[in-house]
Amino acid sequence: MASNEDHYPNQRSRAGPSPPLNTHVRSYTTNDPEAGTSPVTPTSAGTKPRRQKSLVRPERERVDPNHPQYYYRQRAESLDPDQVAQSTTGHAPMVGPDGRPLSDPSSRYPSLRRAGVTPTPNNSPVPPADGVRRGKSILGREEPGMHRGRTLRDRPPGAASHARPAVTKEGTTNHAIAKSSTGPKPVVAKKKEDGPTLWIVFCHVMTACFPAPVLSTIGGLKTQPAQRAWREKMGLVIIILLICGAVGFLTFGFTQSVCPAPPLRFRIGTINRGSLIINGYAYQLSDWNNHPPITGMSNESSNPLYPPLNAGGLDASFLFQKVNGRCLNVIVPKPGVDVHQQGESVPTYFPCRTFNPNKTVAPDPSTYFNYTGCHLSGVARASYYGLMVNGVQNAKGKWIKGAQVYYDWDDVNRTTHLAVYNGLVFLFIIIYCMGDVLNLDLLSSLRRDLFNVPMGGLIETLTSADGAKTYGGADLSHHVVRMGQKLEAECLTDIIKVGTMDTESIGCIASDIVLYVSLAVILGVIVIKFLLAIIFGWFLSWKLGNFNEGISYSAKMRRANEIEHWTEEIHQPAEAINPRPYAPAGGWSKKKSKLLPQTSRFTQPEPGKNFNASEWPQNTFTKPTQRWVFHFPPLRNTTTGNLTPPTSPGFRNQESSTLPLPRNSEANSRRSSESSLTNAIGSPPTACPFPLARGVVPQPAPDYEPYNFPLMHTICLVTAYSEGWESLRTTLDSIATTDYPNSHKLILVIADGIITGAGNKESTPDVCIGMMQGLVIPKDDVRPFSYVAIADGSKRHNMAKVYAGFYKYDGTTVDKSKQQRVPMVTIVKCGAPEEANEMKPGNRGKRDSQIILMSFLQRVMFDERMTMLEYELFNSIWRVTGVNPDKYEIVLMV
Repeated sequence: MASNEDHYPNQRSRAGPSPPLNTHVRSYTTNDPEAGTSPVTPTSAGTKPRRQKSLVRPERERVDPNHPQYYYRQRAESLDPDQVAQSTTGHAPMVGPDGRPLSDPSSRYPSLRRAGVTPTPNNSPVPPADGVRRGKSILGREEPGMHRGRTLRDRPPGAASHARPAVTKEGTTNHAIAKSSTGPKPVVAKKKEDGPTLWIVFCHVMTACFPAPVLSTIGGLKTQPAQRAWREKMGLVIIILLICGAVGFLTFGFTQSVCPAPPLRFRIGTINRGSLIINGYAYQLSDWNNHPPITGMSNESSNPLYPPLNAGGLDASFLFQKVNGRCLNVIVPKPGVDVHQQGESVPTYFPCRTFNPNKTVAPDPSTYFNYTGCHLSGVARASYYGLMVNGVQNAKGKWIKGAQVYYDWDDVNRTTHLAVYNGLVFLFIIIYCMGDVLNLDLLSSLRRDLFNVPMGGLIETLTSADGAKTYGGADLSHHVVRMGQKLEAECLTDIIKVGTMDTESIGCIASDIVLYVSLAVILGVIVIKFLLAIIFGWFLSWKLGNFNEGISYSAKMRRANEIEHWTEEIHQPAEAINPRPYAPAGGWSKKKSKLLPQTSRFTQPEPGKNFNASEWPQNTFTKPTQRWVFHFPPLRNTTTGNLTPPTSPGFRNQESSTLPLPRNSEANSRRSSESSLTNAIGSPPTACPFPLARGVVPQPAPDYEPYNFPLMHTICLVTAYSEGWESLRTTLDSIATTDYPNSHKLILVIADGIITGAGNKESTPDVCIGMMQGLVIPKDDVRPFSYVAIADGSKRHNMAKVYAGFYKYDGTTVDKSKQQRVPMVTIVKCGAPEEANEMKPGNRGKRDSQIILMSFLQRVMFDERMTMLEYELFNSIWRVTGVNPDKYEIVLMV
């Protein structure tokens, strides 16, 4: 037998002698179509027979389920080109991921490379020395572009055959194996990753106080995608909070910020004698008696508003003149004149006298050197500054600051001695346009023989003969800015200011603009929606559902009216099952027509009164079966003595009757009450399989109206989950002791699963059953019945038990004199048998509990087929109340 060394001498020095080949080992081929070589198949006889090539071309070979690559090609065809990985069967791709042919043999044969095969110079792979490997397919299955039903000619140019990374038996993938191989690898262009977006940066900045270790240990977010998702959620929450805060600030805080409440202000002419004006502010000094003694006038503290000064309502600005401030280099004493100055500083500019602000009479300039009323001492100035900052303390101990004295523009414009100078005051983000009102007549008290003013300046212009006429009643701001006389204007503001203009700040104007814009937007939205609704209702709605059926407009309107009023007579039985009542001997009495309607759909019928059921208005409280049917008490069976329900099978099946039926009436009715009419008087019925419980509350006469209205049978629904004895006892005691007759009242408790609440010794169903007595079926004999619950999966199947009896009072909570016999039914949702070991068997929620009752009432009202649970509930209600369940019209839920 020839060895591998005979065929592959190049492997001898590297791998050593090879073991002999077994005849049972699968042969391999080394066919390379590009090199033109023939397959070499070693044989056990040592010969080298050459196998002829197949006559079937590779593009024509049949790819059927027996083909080795049948499923591989099907899978490859269903994937995108970038999702197809290399084959795991040893068939290497002929082109790389970039669509170019692979020149490296090792890259063309990854399966051989994994096995340790080294290609020969003629691109023929050399199998390893330690085993036999399958060579290239004779049928050319390794050629690129071979898919089922396609040929090489059909392969789109430039398309590459890729492979999905397959997992080998050792648990590694082809990509991992390819990385460990030697030789050049095809260069795959990697997608350039972009940097973090602005949104990611924002989320990280907003959640910077929660680093990754904190989220991993405390938050339980172990992976980076989970942490990133949490940060993005927090970023959205922060944006929502910012938007809400902005809307709230715009609604409530914007006005208060840019336009705060103005200070206390008094208009000129409204200031009474209880105030004193100083430099444009009115101080209420009516309760202030701390003025020091005045030499030559009083020897004790006094109030300046009253004698001997009598300054109430006057302007005392000249008693507290602002000197040596912004007027220091504007008004200067003349050389050689002694005005008690110290350099350029002078004690006063005007005589220290008061004047009337309403009718200005300037103080006499000749009294300039009379300093009796001047407050020049440090104590006097400190008292005045304290008055400006803190205000005046009244008789109640409250400090009241000075109020601004303001002028309207009409107050200034109609005079010749008042002028306005505007100055912008910046306070935080609020811009106040303060218009200072200047009294030009006061400049006549300035002694020009003692003081110099700038030549040709503002003061000299205003004190000239034509100055007051030109600038009186006007705004000096433009003139001051144009002439560059700002220093003199500010000086005049210090010495002759008598008040401020009634102006509105820029912040208040902006607040009003925002308010009006918001109002316009809101009204615009409302008006636009209203107009769109009108357009839709008048012009577009009629086109909806218009399929050009060719019917007339009147037919469409009639059909629309039927759809609109489809609820009318919704409770009226069908004509075929609607029995007709007996007619009296004289026929029905004709009603007199009246102008206004006397009844409505909520009007209750009068008991015992004959009326036409078809003419009576329909509603949910007076069903057709209760409007005309005669009331008969339950019949007592003569053989057993048990009361028989009118709707029981034994009663309903009795067809004979000694009472003649009305003409054209139906033999039977679906309704239980209608059946009672046709079968109430007749042969003795058969025995009822479900006798009434002992002590059933008898039904009163039909005309029994203790509250001046017909009684309605009511179900008091109580849904329980994990309540204990105390809470359930309080609820049921309250229901059982109500004044509503027990004959028309039923307590229905639905326990939502077998659950024991915290601190309870018994489960909630056991607590409910423990509050019952006179059970019609012993507690241990009650069977569970299945029903479809509101849940998903296996939870849709649930089971419940029905316990019927009467409420059992507790002598400690309700006095025996108030204890009554109230029928009670308890439904316990116990769950399916497979839920027995779960924590909350049978629990489906309170909505499911409500659906149990409402579904039961629907089946009863419409005579639909019942489930076993509903049938058991029907019989249980009958046995403890003696009333058919379809008589109950109201459900009150706790």
